[in-house]
Amino acid sequence: FNDDRMVDIIRSIKQGYPDCAITLSIGEKSTESYQKFKEAGADRYLLRHETANEEHYRYLHPENLSSANRKQCLYDLKELGYQIGAGFMVGAPGQTMEYLADDLVFLKELNPHMVGIGPFIPHQDTPFAEEKAGTLEDTLRLLAIIRLIHPMVLLPSTTALGTIHPMGREKGILAGANVVMPNLSPVQ
Repeated sequence: FNDDRMVDIIRSIKQGYPDCAITLSIGEKSTESYQKFKEAGADRYLLRHETANEEHYRYLHPENLSSANRKQCLYDLKELGYQIGAGFMVGAPGQTMEYLADDLVFLKELNPHMVGIGPFIPHQDTPFAEEKAGTLEDTLRLLAIIRLIHPMVLLPSTTALGTIHPMGREKGILAGANVVMPNLSPVQ
């Protein structure tokens, strides 16, 4: 949807449900677009930074995308007054411990309201279809580290944790996650 359509949607939701917080997660946009959405009533914006390391970002993304732009979008959103969320995939192709350390430092500097991490899960329609998935253990370890770095941050137990292990979501909560998304409700 273009900006005008998004503004109409945001306004209609806010008018019908004025006490409801509106969370957007629609990618990199211009500061002007973010401002329009905020003025229409959007409250939160989730944008995974994916990796704070430029070399790793280049490996994962096409040339027309930029790590610097993605990070700047997060800072712009925060400056505009959004509650922001950032995050990355654990075990992403080419990821090293150094890159994970860069991610943790970036999260400390950004100080987001929410941090969404989950294990990398390869998808058949991507260049990374044959890559190994991230592990439950590594994701749980990083959830615990993020909880220590950001004691008050909203830290979801993601659907990806439930995808790679039947008790993944529950283990995520035990490791330090404090948000269960509505689509993570128990089946029963």
